[in-house]
Amino acid sequence: VVLSVTTSGFLTEKNIINVLRQVSYNGVIAVGMTFVIITGNIDLSVGGVVGLAAIVACDFAHPGEYPLIIAILVALGIGALVGLINGIGIAYGHVPAFIMTLGTNTILRGVIMLYNNGKPVLNLSEQYQAIGSGYLGKIPIPVIILIAVLLLGWFILNKTRFGRHVLAVGGNEETSRLAGINVDKMKILTYVFVSVMACFAGVIYGARFA
Repeated sequence: VVLSVTTSGFLTEKNIINVLRQVSYNGVIAVGMTFVIITGNIDLSVGGVVGLAAIVACDFAHPGEYPLIIAILVALGIGALVGLINGIGIAYGHVPAFIMTLGTNTILRGVIMLYNNGKPVLNLSEQYQAIGSGYLGKIPIPVIILIAVLLLGWFILNKTRFGRHVLAVGGNEETSRLAGINVDKMKILTYVFVSVMACFAGVIYGARFA
C-alpha cells in the first residue's frame, strides 16, 4: 500500500500486468494446494515438481522434434506420478505429509540435477516460449491460463462430487468415512491434482524463462 501511494509507476497498467504474470505460476500451484490444505494436509514437494516439469517440458520442446502437446503431456504425466506416490505414502503408508513431501522434494531436486547434468536446456521452439511470454491482445498468456485454472478450481470444488467430498473430508474424516466416502482415495486424488497443477506451473515457468 505504501509503495503504491508513494511511487508513480506502481499502479500503472504495465506494472500491474507484469506483477500478474509473475504470480501466475504461484497462482496455478495455489489452486491445487487449496484442495490439499482443505483436507488438512500440506505438499512441500511442489518446488521440485515445478523444476522437474520445467526442464522436462523444455527438453521436449525443441523446434521440429515433437508437437507442443507432447511436451505438456509428458510434464503433466510426471506430475500425476509424483502426486500418486505422495498420496499413497501418506494415505496407505501413514507417513506424515510434512515428511513425505519434504523427502519427495529433496529427491526431485536431485533428479533435476541428474536429468541434464546441471546444464540448461537451450533452443526452445517459439510455440513453447509463447506460453510464457506471449500475449492475447494486451493480456499475457500466463495470466489467461491463471484465470482459467482459478475458474476450473472453483468449479471442481463447488460444483462437482469430487469437490464436495474434498470439503467433507476436510470437515471431518471419520464422519466422511462413515458416510461412505473413501477418505484415502480422496487424499491421493488431491495430491495428484496439486502435482499436476505444479507441473502446469512448471511448463509456464520453463516457457517464460526459456
